[in-house]
Amino acid sequence: MTLQDLPQLISFCSEDRMSSTSQQEQGNTSTKPLFTKQIVFPQLTSLRLSSIKTQRIWHSQLSETYCFCLPNLKTIIIEGCHYLQHLLFPSVARNLVHLEQFEIVNCKCLREIIFTGEIKEEQEDVICFPQLNSLVIKDLQNLLNFCSGNYNIEFPLLKVLTIKQCPKLKEFISETKMEGKYESSIQALFNEKAAVPSLERMTLCHLRNVKKMFHDQLLAGSFGKLEEMIVECCDELLALFPSNVFGVLQSLKTLIVGRCDSLEQMFEVGVAVLNNKETHAVDSQLMKLYIYNLPKLKHVWNKDPQGSLTFQNLRKVGVRSCESLKNLFPASIAKDLPQLEYLAISRCGVEEIVSAGDGLEQPVRFEFPR
Repeated sequence: MTLQDLPQLISFCSEDRMSSTSQQEQGNTSTKPLFTKQIVFPQLTSLRLSSIKTQRIWHSQLSETYCFCLPNLKTIIIEGCHYLQHLLFPSVARNLVHLEQFEIVNCKCLREIIFTGEIKEEQEDVICFPQLNSLVIKDLQNLLNFCSGNYNIEFPLLKVLTIKQCPKLKEFISETKMEGKYESSIQALFNEKAAVPSLERMTLCHLRNVKKMFHDQLLAGSFGKLEEMIVECCDELLALFPSNVFGVLQSLKTLIVGRCDSLEQMFEVGVAVLNNKETHAVDSQLMKLYIYNLPKLKHVWNKDPQGSLTFQNLRKVGVRSCESLKNLFPASIAKDLPQLEYLAISRCGVEEIVSAGDGLEQPVRFEFPR
């Protein structure tokens, strides 16, 4: 079902003519839900709403006895609905058990995907999208988060995540704010409240308010199958990967990072990683690394991992327009790149391809057999 370019549409089915008439006389928008309790589409699998002026799509609370009006939805596409401030309530989200594709595009006033402002939760609760495969969030100029409060969101089958042009977004799932709790910390886009164990491809572009991509501690299993990651035009991003997530991102094969004006380092090698290098060495599956237009990037790796991280599968590396970059590979990584086939560096401040090798006890022979 597609509803498109219907500027006078208030509700799919009015509960009474009096309220409908009065709302038409008052103006352009309606706080009445587009779908009321009076109608059910038991076989509908696809819903597209485009350029509808409603402020609310579903009723805020669904009782246990109420039959959700769209129980078999597999696809939801919402675009150009500029009066929407929030899209789903928790009770509605829990009923989308068959949803596979979810796209929200160009809704100027949308602040949250799942709205919890009218609900008081004292204990943690879980919302699960058990069949969701693809999630696209694009051009939402006022979006603050996907969900907030004491909710953990689970996407057990999500494979593709795209978030673009959301300049106010800081946290995908925002924790309940306690007074003074987060004043001194930098909020991460992804924290331990998001579960994405099957995610394979992730694209993040034009997120101008994100300073940190990953929390130091992620939910066990999340991002473990991520193979491709693209990060572009995140102007406030300072660092990409904290050292604690290396073990989580072992499946990452393609990494593209560009046009992030504040990014200073990509891979953080912490003291804990160096201390555990003999028993907890991480073998990265990364095959392709492309970085470009990163004017403040000083390090790809902030320290030589000294064997705690290996990149033996790396085949293609491209670096362009990174004026502050002084070297590319730490010595311990450069000495073990048996698969490297392609290396291109241009318009950079690079003084040496391989760093001097702090911490190495004897001279190292570098071989690039391919």
